[in-house]
Amino acid sequence: MDARNRIEAHSPEWYQVRRARFTASRLYDLISKPKVKDEPRPYVIEKAAEALTGESQESDYISEEMAHGVEYENTAIKWFSKLYKIKVDDVSEFMTHDTLNFGATPDRRAYDENGEKIILEVKCPKTTTHIKNCLIKDVETFKAKRPKYYWQCVGGAICEGATKAAFISFDPRIDSSAGLYVLFFEIPDEDIEQAISAIEKAENERLEIIETLTA
Repeated sequence: MDARNRIEAHSPEWYQVRRARFTASRLYDLISKPKVKDEPRPYVIEKAAEALTGESQESDYISEEMAHGVEYENTAIKWFSKLYKIKVDDVSEFMTHDTLNFGATPDRRAYDENGEKIILEVKCPKTTTHIKNCLIKDVETFKAKRPKYYWQCVGGAICEGATKAAFISFDPRIDSSAGLYVLFFEIPDEDIEQAISAIEKAENERLEIIETLTA
């Protein structure tokens, strides 16, 4: 599966192509159990609205915590690269899938000793959240306790044609090795298949909404 149609992040084309397209950061909204039966998920309705109006339904609000994460993401990657001696590439483009109405912008792309790609998702949360992240011991716990981040990694892997990922939590306020937490994991085929199935279902529902409203 090759998914790489690359568009520079935060360019006018980047914002345009995200409209009416499902993205990795919201993949869990398509995976999780619907809150209301017998009606489309809110995320599907958002994407239908974007197609009908040409206007983004995404909020451009940046919280203090989000700004903190952006500020220290590069520092987190420097620590990670130095500690694990792994080559890391910046990912400055939005990648769209060849056959799915879906895209992603992973935080970084790394490579293991065999040259296989590793999708990196970096978070720089408040200290209490970072400590909770550090207590996650395996991917099963990560998937259960941080499902949005797990499925975001899956979405990035789908668009990169990768099967490996790493979740990075970084807190510069902790002046020790505990300031950096890394969880490497492989993404099972069944989770890739589940995600693709959920995206395809959501796209069919989005198109049905548009057809109903424009008939």
